[in-house]
Amino acid sequence: MNQKILDLKVLEDCKDLKELIKKLSSYLIEKHEIDGLEFFLLDESESRLICEYISLPDKLKSLEKTLLRKEISINTDDITTASLRELAPCIIDMNYDKRFSSSYLSRNKMLRSYASIPLINNNRAYGCLVIYEHKYNNNDNNKRYT
Repeated sequence: MNQKILDLKVLEDCKDLKELIKKLSSYLIEKHEIDGLEFFLLDESESRLICEYISLPDKLKSLEKTLLRKEISINTDDITTASLRELAPCIIDMNYDKRFSSSYLSRNKMLRSYASIPLINNNRAYGCLVIYEHKYNNNDNNKRYT
């Protein structure tokens, strides 16, 4: 049996995409006890993902301004772009992945689990949702995000 992830009534009356992303982010953080998230939208003309919204735990709020509007080329060895290219979720333990092992987030054990979930409609990717959590359990996360 599939768990209902989102009640679409939450998104009613959104005036634009930014408001929709903000409401959806707030809903996911509150209802699913997520520690942090980023919304990336695909700019196909430039072959890049652009961070349109970010929410991190209080101890990491100072990083939000730096990471907002961050751009990632879709041709890089990045976990987020890999999930976009493969059209499949990618979940890792940040403490053991070489791309994160020296980062502030994993070094200080503030965030451990990184899940990149492509935003897909009719086999076409529009962006990615990245979810951060302070704990890591691969079996749990695979069921939760797919």
